[in-house]
Amino acid sequence: MSGSKLRLAVIGVGSWSNRIHIPQIVSHPDAEVVALCTRTEEKLRQTGEEFGVSRLYTDYRQLFAEGGLDAVTISSTHNAHYPIAKAALEAGLHVFCEKPLGINSLQTKELAELAERRGVKTMVAFTNRWVPESRYVKRLLDEGYLGQPFHYNGCQLAGYMRPGGNWRWRADPMLGGGGVLY
Repeated sequence: MSGSKLRLAVIGVGSWSNRIHIPQIVSHPDAEVVALCTRTEEKLRQTGEEFGVSRLYTDYRQLFAEGGLDAVTISSTHNAHYPIAKAALEAGLHVFCEKPLGINSLQTKELAELAERRGVKTMVAFTNRWVPESRYVKRLLDEGYLGQPFHYNGCQLAGYMRPGGNWRWRADPMLGGGGVLY
């Protein structure tokens, strides 16, 4: 971190970034959103106006070349996570990326090794790891209260198919989709 605040760029502005990532960064006293990047200029302009961010980019490579960042959050289509994360790591930036980090294990292994060589931190967003119920169950497991689990049955209700929602890309293999397990 080069200044008094962690300087972040948000790559991929849309529903999730605008409802979750950006407001959480803005709410933290030691962090600030200094740049936004997405392919759609209108969406980029609107998000910039909404959150008071003036550094706007449609190409992440230009964003990284201009510098002035400590870290990035990546919330683009799944097929774009790997090349963006790789470029960010090569630029020496810390990376917080929505899942999946890569389309396959070879990509994710390469990114993990690159982060280690560059000495930067990475994190993949698994929202439910911070949900109080999930943390409570983890504590019970760690304490041995539940014994040795041998089976788990879970259910995810994500609401992707709500009317008017932009969910179809999640099922498109060319965009890195393939269902809830990606």
